[in-house]
Amino acid sequence: MKFKHLAARLTLSLLTVVGGSAMAADWVVGANVGNVPWEFQDASGKIVGFEIDLVNEVAKRAGKTVQIDNIPFNGLFPAVQSGRIQIAVSSITITAKRLESLAFAQPYYDSDQSLSVLKTTKIDKLEDLAGKTVG
Repeated sequence: MKFKHLAARLTLSLLTVVGGSAMAADWVVGANVGNVPWEFQDASGKIVGFEIDLVNEVAKRAGKTVQIDNIPFNGLFPAVQSGRIQIAVSSITITAKRLESLAFAQPYYDSDQSLSVLKTTKIDKLEDLAGKTVG
């Protein structure tokens, strides 16, 4: 995976997402803390992780400060839409449904969705899950 220009591309994208709030003193970022390695609390209770580092680097380059709010994943999108937070992170997958109401930064991670099952389940392909409850 190429990270050479990642921060620069994300900076531009986040500035676009933040829009009118770009001139504000602080960015409030919502994160579903507990999503290792993306965002989680270390032994001291500090919120850390890849996306936290990324947001902090973007803010540093933009001359802004960041406040991280721990928000359950299903509350991130309403929090953006209501203006409670300006940015949401939590390894969010871009979907057609989400694009109807939200703007996204340039993707910085390609997430291949997968499901693991025991060999004894005899599930060998996606179609074998038809009619079954997952999760």
